[in-house]
Amino acid sequence: MLIPGRSQGGSTLVTGDMETIKALLTLQAQGHQSAQPLPYVVAEIEDVRKLNVMRRAYPGPMEIIASDAIVSRLMAQAILHPGLPEFYGEVMSVHDGNEIYLRSTDICVGQTLAQIAANCPRAVLCGLVRQEGDVWAAHLNAATSETVQLGDKLVMLARQYEDADPAQKSDKPASAWHRSRVVNAGLRAGDQTSKSVLILGWNRRLPALVHELATYSAQCFNLMMVSTLETDAQREALVQYSELAQQVPCEHLQADFMAETTLRKILQADWDSILLVSSDRLDSGEEADARAMVGYMAVDELLKERTRRPQLLLELSDPANEELVVRNRSESIISPMILSHLMAQIAQRRELGLVFEELFTVGGAEILYRNISEYPMQSVATFADLEAVAGLQGETALGVYRFTPDAEGRRLQLNPARDAPLKLQVGDQLVILTTLPLELKARS
Repeated sequence: MLIPGRSQGGSTLVTGDMETIKALLTLQAQGHQSAQPLPYVVAEIEDVRKLNVMRRAYPGPMEIIASDAIVSRLMAQAILHPGLPEFYGEVMSVHDGNEIYLRSTDICVGQTLAQIAANCPRAVLCGLVRQEGDVWAAHLNAATSETVQLGDKLVMLARQYEDADPAQKSDKPASAWHRSRVVNAGLRAGDQTSKSVLILGWNRRLPALVHELATYSAQCFNLMMVSTLETDAQREALVQYSELAQQVPCEHLQADFMAETTLRKILQADWDSILLVSSDRLDSGEEADARAMVGYMAVDELLKERTRRPQLLLELSDPANEELVVRNRSESIISPMILSHLMAQIAQRRELGLVFEELFTVGGAEILYRNISEYPMQSVATFADLEAVAGLQGETALGVYRFTPDAEGRRLQLNPARDAPLKLQVGDQLVILTTLPLELKARS
């Protein structure tokens, strides 16, 4: 059973989360009266702090999609790794391209991940999900020497479900390669440890975003929030959300960023990232998107003469509006589309939620865009060569992020044909799945 969340403005006291909890209580009562097993439920909530209340309301099998936590994690990762929203748009949506699949391992117990990967030449084997006691755990970027156990599920990046079949008999198996078990130290030489972020607009998820940024202890963020919401209300929202959210340096300004004089003055500072959020204080998502897009165009116009442009990150509500912005000059996150796709996927494969949680939280498995200079690329001509080189570094190659977009404005090339020439150019980046120290999760 799916229980989608209901978005609401800031004026109502009866939130969508309350309605979801009431629905769960009703399900529990009906199950008790009919003496029937409770169904598996995938429910969406807006406020992750109500997680324990929801679990108490429904004792049956349930997965909870906390929209504020998920969207804030994606935004935080996008700020840290510009270009990552295009990865979300392909892997976490119904668009053409690659998706993450979970596949059963019943017929390949005892095989190594290297053996399985060789039989799946049109997929990238990212790791596995394994039951440990009463819980499941995601082991992404696992060593290729790892042996599959009974009950494990493979995590595969592929274009089609059939491409990720570990039982397939391929006429052209992939070249054998080795991925060692390596935990990287974290930031590499040249990585930026301090970022200034300008946030234009306001919605209920912003305190969750600030909280998420605070969990990245190796990074220092300096924020400025510009909204028509009173500055005291902005600060109070952070105070009420968590102690961690209050630790990020944040300047608040009550102003309408649509006013050119105000915007021009704000943009005189040297920002690393500018985030335009979809407001939940307007009557509809269409109005919120219209305001965010017009704001984006105003910012883009004022920045056109800059030699160093900040990252422009745009949050939208309607997927149809994505094509209305210039894709090769900005990045966009379509929150409702990602959340609905995630809900549908987890309804079919419950353990998939663990995979995305592992990928988009601090520490552990993480997707990075690496500069070509960080790898020994002398002998790399194809994606198969890149896989082998990445494996020696203890990492998984997922594809390439091009410096120059194609005719449709796309830069990302995930899971390319292994034998096709990569033809890497100056400025191209490598899309890599790596492993960072788990102790980084201590503040989350």
